[in-house]
Amino acid sequence: MKKQLFTLSAIVIAAFSLSFCSETTAKNENKSPDDTYSETFIDNSIGKELLESKCMVCHKIQDDKDAMLAPPIAHIKRKYSKVNKSEQAFNNALISFTINPKKEDAMMFGALKQFGVMPNLNFNKEEVAKIAQYIYANDFPEPQWCD
Repeated sequence: MKKQLFTLSAIVIAAFSLSFCSETTAKNENKSPDDTYSETFIDNSIGKELLESKCMVCHKIQDDKDAMLAPPIAHIKRKYSKVNKSEQAFNNALISFTINPKKEDAMMFGALKQFGVMPNLNFNKEEVAKIAQYIYANDFPEPQWCD
């Protein structure tokens, strides 16, 4: 009886494991690496809240172009999207620069000339990743003074 119970338990565990593995494999067969990265941060509202509280202090659109402290988010998204074709590349580039901003790593030369290099604000990498994902997934308004 013990041997039969043990055998039955082993069969049930093996069947469960195989079904789980095949289900996971089937789910991942149709995914690109970008899809896997996107699932890391599902809640976009967190990215929005972080963007508004940590970034918009400097990147908020002002009526007067000269009153801007940093480039608008729409301009950042446009530039990073041109240079980085995938979501993962976009996010990684934005995260890398935001975490450790250096003049030689800047992509926005007009902004660099107008505003200088972004100061290192010691942001948390996980928060910046959520912000980057939110920026990638959403559109942002252009300033009225933008041509």
